Amino acid sequence: SGIVDSDSNPIFEALNLDNAFVDTTISDETDPGPEDTVTVTMTGPANVVEGDTTTDYTVTLSDPAPVGSIVTLAYSYT
Repeated sequence: SGIVDSDSNPIFEALNLDNAFVDTTISDETDPGPEDTVTVTMTGPANVVEGDTTTDYTVTLSDPAPVGSIVTLAYSYT
């Protein structure tokens, strides 16, 4: 017997997984490769006068960040 709907029609069959197992290996390179790299681009005014307020800068990623990710940008200039 499996799972049935309110009219007793079968929806899912019952599976016996008592002796079931999965064995797998995931292999990845030890160093990041091009497929692991995301490019960050910052656009905005080319020049800012010290002490003046500038317009906003825009930061974009070449690939979308996974849902729930936090991207932190620390920018300094000397």
